[in-house]
Amino acid sequence: MMGNLEIRAAVAADKYAVLKFCKDTWDWGDYIELVWDDWLSDPDGKLVVGLYDNVPVAVVHICLMPTGEGWVEGMRISLKHREKGIAAHLSRYCLDQMSGAGIRVARYMTASSNTPIHIIGEKQGYRQCGSCYVLWSPLQEGEPHNLIKLQPDSIDQLWTYIEKSDVYKTGAGLYSVGWVYKELNKDTLKYHLDRGDVYALAGQDPLDGFAIVVTSWLHQGPVIGYVDGENRQAMETLVSRLRFLDMNAEVIVDRRLDANFPTLDWMKQLYLNAGYTPYYDEPFLLYALNL
Repeated sequence: MMGNLEIRAAVAADKYAVLKFCKDTWDWGDYIELVWDDWLSDPDGKLVVGLYDNVPVAVVHICLMPTGEGWVEGMRISLKHREKGIAAHLSRYCLDQMSGAGIRVARYMTASSNTPIHIIGEKQGYRQCGSCYVLWSPLQEGEPHNLIKLQPDSIDQLWTYIEKSDVYKTGAGLYSVGWVYKELNKDTLKYHLDRGDVYALAGQDPLDGFAIVVTSWLHQGPVIGYVDGENRQAMETLVSRLRFLDMNAEVIVDRRLDANFPTLDWMKQLYLNAGYTPYYDEPFLLYALNL
């Protein structure tokens, strides 16, 4: 509690009030309305609201991963109730919830210009662990020629390369699953190989260029969560051809391909050359706290 601030688990009846104060988050609105129902029923997460006089004025979602990783996302404060310390109290509540659930590391991502959240996190023990760019391209019509899905038996070759890679090290050993970052290790690589999520160019050494492509909860379209390789031209060709993927075509809300990657200027240029556009003009910062 803070004054008459109450923090509790969200319920279905909170939806209208939350979406009302979220509708002006950005010029185009907010994605909270797209994920509210999923977050509310998420068995691996907690949707939380802050209330004044029984009226929701803040919201945040905590993702609790079976790997012991926690992710804080979607924090919103009603414009009328900002600068009252609500964000700090919500953040502390999230840390307490994650600690109580046995989470070993908490993370979140925010815009590099969002200084208040940087300060709040650092006061609570978070430290910046990395940064990333987010670019996107419309999904293209046609067939994704000369792409192959790498097989599970390529795991040793790929992992030996990844764990020594500058891309992996610059990215703090993380990869993106949509707008959520989690640890990339041999187990998660095996998971994606088994699912057929790892792509390379046909007829070339997989180490020339390979990518992990996942499906995002946000718009249910493909997301390049990690790309790496020895040959930058091959990597550019790969990410260009990935724009023709049409995963889960029947449920895609926004027909685009996102690409999240560490703030390496050469990689950003590679994506720009391949026809991608920056999502924002600034990078995002990743924060982490060992619990």
